[in-house]
Amino acid sequence: SINSTDLLIRTNLAFGADLLIAECAKELNIDSEVVLPLELDNYILSIKEDSIKTGYSFSKEDENKLIDLFNYAKDYVVLKDEKNTYLSASENLISSCDKAIVIWDNKEYPLIDENNNPINIGGTYHSLCKLKEKLSNNDIYIISCTRTYKKPL
Repeated sequence: SINSTDLLIRTNLAFGADLLIAECAKELNIDSEVVLPLELDNYILSIKEDSIKTGYSFSKEDENKLIDLFNYAKDYVVLKDEKNTYLSASENLISSCDKAIVIWDNKEYPLIDENNNPINIGGTYHSLCKLKEKLSNNDIYIISCTRTYKKPL
């Protein structure tokens, strides 16, 4: 039997599934640590810019939730990667876990372009591929989901 003191949730608070996991951790009184690819203010700005590009809403309420979950975390680290924004943070999460929950839309993105250069690095699909190299299938819990469009208010 595992109780909440035996668990530590590590997340980069990516908008969507990562926030959901962090919310669950807080609700269940499970400690969390945050690994960000940018300083918090720049990270929030990056999420806002991405939401404009992708059409997914990121409201002031969402921003406040992210800040609240960041403040709930018992510790945080910022791992900047100038070339691939999310790569260092993702690699840190992967290297430190012995089990993983992946909430994924089942979209497989190419990881190498026509010139053999890495692309789509540090995102959910790339992280899942790396997790499969590190952990057994029994230690990776994949929850399939569908991204839904939420029109900004």
